[in-house]
Amino acid sequence: MTQTPNAPIYHACSLTAIQRSILMVDDQPGYLELMAEVIEEYFPELDLQTAPDGEQAWQFLNQGQSPVPSTSESPWNWIYPSLIISDLNLPKISGVELLHRIKHDPYLQAIPVIIFSTSQAEQDILRCYQAQANCFITKPDNVDDFFSVVQQIIAFWLNLVALPHFPPQQIP
Repeated sequence: MTQTPNAPIYHACSLTAIQRSILMVDDQPGYLELMAEVIEEYFPELDLQTAPDGEQAWQFLNQGQSPVPSTSESPWNWIYPSLIISDLNLPKISGVELLHRIKHDPYLQAIPVIIFSTSQAEQDILRCYQAQANCFITKPDNVDDFFSVVQQIIAFWLNLVALPHFPPQQIP
């Protein structure tokens, strides 16, 4: 395979390892704690990463794209999350802006992004779908429903949906 000048080089990661990672972005510690409880109780094999704002999530997602490793690890050993669950109203970088950045980044755009928000406003839902959200789900009001919804999200996106390798491999 010949490389064209300035073409990015993509490295394949293990799909098995990737399907074990979720990134949840939420500025409310209570939701992050509930998500950790769901993972621990029902999906202990999953690796949960969290970020309290859009800026930290964006930094986390970009650590695997560095052409020169900042540590002894090579960038292709870094595991991209197989699923991102993000709140809409985040500090620093909003959920819609984070979504826009993810969906316009060739390394990240195939990762499913679920907007998980307390909002039920039609304009919020529309903005998220216009920014290419894979789905918009309103956070339930009580803990039991939260557990149930999160279990359904994870089961659907990690057990039923066929996901590509991350980062995407170049096709010759």
